[in-house]
Amino acid sequence: MKYILTGGPGFGKSSTLLALEMLGYDIVREAAEDVIKYNKANGIKAPWLETEKFQDDILELQLLRESKITGEITFIDRGSLDGIAYFEKEGLPLSEKVQGELERKKLNLEYDIVFLIESFGQCETNDVRREDLEEALYLEREIEKVYTNLGYKVVRIKERENIERAKKIERIIRGEESYIEEQNDVEENEYGSTPFMDWDNVPDSGDFDWSADPDDF
Repeated sequence: MKYILTGGPGFGKSSTLLALEMLGYDIVREAAEDVIKYNKANGIKAPWLETEKFQDDILELQLLRESKITGEITFIDRGSLDGIAYFEKEGLPLSEKVQGELERKKLNLEYDIVFLIESFGQCETNDVRREDLEEALYLEREIEKVYTNLGYKVVRIKERENIERAKKIERIIRGEESYIEEQNDVEENEYGSTPFMDWDNVPDSGDFDWSADPDDF
Protein backbone atom coordinates (compact mmCIF):
# COMPACT_ATOMS: atom_id res chain seq x y z
CA MET A 1 0.00 0.00 0.00
CA LYS A 2 1.37 3.40 -0.99
CA TYR A 3 0.08 6.57 0.62
CA ILE A 4 1.22 10.10 -0.15
CA LEU A 5 1.34 13.15 2.07
CA THR A 6 0.94 16.37 0.16
CA GLY A 7 -0.22 19.96 0.51
CA GLY A 8 1.19 23.44 0.31
CA PRO A 9 4.87 23.96 1.11
CA GLY A 10 5.69 24.82 4.70
CA PHE A 11 2.51 23.32 6.23
CA GLY A 12 4.23 20.56 8.21
CA LYS A 13 3.94 17.71 5.73
CA SER A 14 7.52 16.51 6.09
CA SER A 15 7.37 16.70 9.89
CA THR A 16 4.22 14.60 9.83
CA LEU A 17 6.04 12.09 7.66
CA LEU A 18 8.81 11.87 10.24
CA ALA A 19 6.19 11.28 12.94
CA LEU A 20 4.88 8.35 10.87
CA GLU A 21 8.41 7.02 10.62
CA MET A 22 8.68 7.21 14.41
CA LEU A 23 5.52 5.09 14.56
CA GLY A 24 7.39 2.42 12.62
CA TYR A 25 6.31 3.02 9.02
CA ASP A 26 8.51 3.06 5.93
CA ILE A 27 8.78 6.49 4.33
CA VAL A 28 10.11 8.10 1.14
CA ARG A 29 11.62 11.55 1.61
CA GLU A 30 10.66 14.56 -0.49
CA ALA A 31 12.65 14.76 -3.72
CA ALA A 32 12.33 18.52 -4.27
CA GLU A 33 14.28 19.54 -1.21
CA ASP A 34 17.14 17.19 -2.07
CA VAL A 35 17.24 18.43 -5.68
CA ILE A 36 17.56 22.00 -4.37
CA LYS A 37 20.33 21.04 -1.96
CA TYR A 38 22.18 19.13 -4.69
CA ASN A 39 22.03 22.09 -7.06
CA LYS A 40 23.15 24.56 -4.41
CA ALA A 41 26.10 22.32 -3.57
CA ASN A 42 27.06 22.57 -7.24
CA GLY A 43 26.81 26.35 -7.42
CA ILE A 44 23.24 26.71 -8.72
CA LYS A 45 21.58 28.97 -6.18
CA ALA A 46 18.02 29.07 -7.58
CA PRO A 47 17.36 25.92 -9.65
CA TRP A 48 13.59 26.53 -9.51
CA LEU A 49 13.97 29.45 -11.92
CA GLU A 50 14.26 26.87 -14.73
CA THR A 51 10.85 25.37 -14.03
CA GLU A 52 10.88 22.57 -16.63
CA LYS A 53 14.35 21.23 -15.78
CA PHE A 54 13.77 21.62 -12.05
CA GLN A 55 10.46 19.74 -12.07
CA ASP A 56 11.86 17.07 -14.41
CA ASP A 57 14.78 16.49 -12.02
CA ILE A 58 12.37 16.22 -9.10
CA LEU A 59 10.18 13.76 -10.97
CA GLU A 60 13.16 11.62 -11.97
CA LEU A 61 14.38 11.36 -8.36
CA GLN A 62 10.83 10.82 -7.09
CA LEU A 63 10.24 7.89 -9.44
CA LEU A 64 13.64 6.41 -8.64
CA ARG A 65 12.81 6.44 -4.94
CA GLU A 66 9.33 5.03 -5.49
CA SER A 67 10.78 2.21 -7.61
CA LYS A 68 12.75 1.04 -4.57
CA ILE A 69 9.71 0.66 -2.30
CA THR A 70 9.51 -2.85 -0.88
CA GLY A 71 7.51 -2.44 2.33
CA GLU A 72 3.88 -3.45 2.72
CA ILE A 73 2.93 0.08 3.79
CA THR A 74 4.90 3.14 2.71
CA PHE A 75 4.21 6.85 3.15
CA ILE A 76 5.62 9.11 0.45
CA ASP A 77 6.45 12.81 0.84
CA ARG A 78 4.59 14.21 -2.17
CA GLY A 79 3.41 12.26 -5.18
CA SER A 80 4.81 12.23 -8.67
CA LEU A 81 2.10 14.59 -9.93
CA ASP A 82 2.59 17.42 -7.41
CA GLY A 83 4.83 19.21 -9.90
CA ILE A 84 1.83 19.90 -12.15
CA ALA A 85 0.68 22.56 -9.67
CA TYR A 86 3.99 24.41 -10.08
CA PHE A 87 3.62 24.50 -13.87
CA GLU A 88 0.10 25.88 -13.35
CA LYS A 89 1.46 28.50 -10.95
CA GLU A 90 3.96 29.72 -13.55
CA GLY A 91 1.44 29.51 -16.40
CA LEU A 92 3.62 27.04 -18.30
CA PRO A 93 2.71 23.92 -20.30
CA LEU A 94 3.72 20.62 -18.76
CA SER A 95 7.10 19.25 -19.72
CA GLU A 96 7.24 16.08 -21.78
CA LYS A 97 8.34 14.05 -18.75
CA VAL A 98 5.60 15.36 -16.48
CA GLN A 99 2.97 14.94 -19.21
CA GLY A 100 4.13 11.36 -19.69
CA GLU A 101 3.80 10.64 -15.97
CA LEU A 102 0.31 12.16 -16.00
CA GLU A 103 -0.74 9.89 -18.86
CA ARG A 104 0.69 6.88 -17.01
CA LYS A 105 -1.12 7.78 -13.81
CA LYS A 106 -4.42 8.13 -15.71
CA LEU A 107 -4.15 4.44 -16.55
CA ASN A 108 -2.96 3.26 -13.14
CA LEU A 109 -3.87 4.99 -9.89
CA GLU A 110 -0.85 3.87 -7.92
CA TYR A 111 -1.50 5.67 -4.64
CA ASP A 112 -4.07 4.17 -2.28
CA ILE A 113 -4.94 7.43 -0.51
CA VAL A 114 -3.71 11.00 -0.88
CA PHE A 115 -3.46 12.68 2.52
CA LEU A 116 -3.48 16.46 2.18
CA ILE A 117 -2.02 18.33 5.17
CA GLU A 118 -4.07 21.48 5.71
CA SER A 119 -2.73 24.90 6.49
CA PHE A 120 -3.38 26.27 9.97
CA GLY A 121 -2.45 29.84 9.15
CA GLN A 122 1.32 29.50 9.13
CA CYS A 123 3.84 28.76 6.40
CA GLU A 124 7.38 27.85 7.35
CA THR A 125 10.04 29.25 5.03
CA ASN A 126 13.75 28.52 4.80
CA ASP A 127 16.45 28.35 2.15
CA VAL A 128 14.58 25.63 0.25
CA ARG A 129 10.98 26.65 1.04
CA ARG A 130 10.53 30.12 -0.34
CA GLU A 131 6.74 30.46 -0.93
CA ASP A 132 4.68 32.81 1.22
CA LEU A 133 1.31 31.79 2.70
CA GLU A 134 -0.72 33.02 -0.28
CA GLU A 135 1.42 31.07 -2.74
CA ALA A 136 1.37 27.99 -0.52
CA LEU A 137 -2.44 28.04 -0.31
CA TYR A 138 -2.65 28.39 -4.11
CA LEU A 139 -0.41 25.35 -4.52
CA GLU A 140 -2.50 23.42 -2.00
CA ARG A 141 -5.64 24.03 -4.07
CA GLU A 142 -3.93 23.15 -7.35
CA ILE A 143 -2.43 19.94 -5.94
CA GLU A 144 -5.82 18.89 -4.63
CA LYS A 145 -7.36 19.47 -8.06
CA VAL A 146 -4.69 17.35 -9.75
CA TYR A 147 -5.39 14.26 -7.67
CA THR A 148 -9.14 14.73 -7.34
CA ASN A 149 -9.59 15.12 -11.09
CA LEU A 150 -7.74 11.86 -11.60
CA GLY A 151 -10.08 10.04 -9.23
CA TYR A 152 -7.85 9.68 -6.18
CA LYS A 153 -9.27 9.66 -2.66
CA VAL A 154 -8.04 12.94 -1.18
CA VAL A 155 -8.31 13.08 2.61
CA ARG A 156 -7.68 16.36 4.36
CA ILE A 157 -5.82 16.21 7.66
CA LYS A 158 -6.79 19.15 9.88
CA GLU A 159 -4.97 18.39 13.14
CA ARG A 160 -2.34 20.97 14.14
CA GLU A 161 0.24 18.78 15.89
CA ASN A 162 2.38 16.48 13.77
CA ILE A 163 2.01 13.45 16.04
CA GLU A 164 -1.78 13.90 16.11
CA ARG A 165 -1.80 14.08 12.33
CA ALA A 166 0.25 10.90 12.14
CA LYS A 167 -1.99 9.06 14.59
CA LYS A 168 -5.11 10.10 12.68
CA ILE A 169 -3.59 8.88 9.42
CA GLU A 170 -2.68 5.61 11.12
CA ARG A 171 -6.26 5.12 12.38
CA ILE A 172 -7.60 5.76 8.89
CA ILE A 173 -5.39 3.24 7.12
CA ARG A 174 -6.13 0.66 9.81
CA GLY A 175 -9.85 1.16 9.28
CA GLU A 176 -10.30 2.34 12.87
CA GLU A 177 -11.64 5.73 11.80
CA SER A 178 -13.93 6.63 8.92
CA TYR A 179 -13.10 9.78 7.03
CA ILE A 180 -15.61 10.00 4.17
CA GLU A 181 -18.53 11.58 6.03
CA GLU A 182 -16.30 13.94 7.97
CA GLN A 183 -14.42 15.06 4.87
CA ASN A 184 -17.55 15.77 2.86
CA ASP A 185 -18.85 18.07 5.61
CA VAL A 186 -15.71 20.20 5.83
CA GLU A 187 -16.17 23.94 5.34
CA GLU A 188 -13.42 26.28 4.20
CA ASN A 189 -11.36 26.87 7.30
CA GLU A 190 -10.43 30.24 8.74
CA TYR A 191 -6.96 30.07 7.23
CA GLY A 192 -8.08 29.71 3.63
CA SER A 193 -7.76 25.96 3.10
CA THR A 194 -10.43 24.85 0.67
CA PRO A 195 -13.05 22.15 1.33
CA PHE A 196 -12.55 18.51 0.51
CA MET A 197 -13.90 17.65 -2.94
CA ASP A 198 -16.29 14.67 -3.11
CA TRP A 199 -14.24 12.10 -5.00
CA ASP A 200 -17.34 10.00 -5.76
CA ASN A 201 -18.59 12.73 -8.09
CA VAL A 202 -15.49 13.80 -9.97
CA PRO A 203 -15.18 13.46 -13.76
CA ASP A 204 -13.75 10.33 -15.27
CA SER A 205 -9.95 10.52 -15.31
CA GLY A 206 -10.05 10.73 -19.09
CA ASP A 207 -12.13 13.93 -18.96
CA PHE A 208 -9.47 16.16 -17.50
CA ASP A 209 -10.36 19.80 -16.83
CA TRP A 210 -7.47 21.68 -15.24
CA SER A 211 -9.56 24.85 -15.04
CA ALA A 212 -12.11 23.23 -12.73
CA ASP A 213 -12.65 24.93 -9.41
CA PRO A 214 -12.97 22.87 -6.20
CA ASP A 215 -16.39 24.46 -5.54
CA ASP A 216 -17.69 22.86 -8.74
CA PHE A 217 -17.55 19.39 -7.22
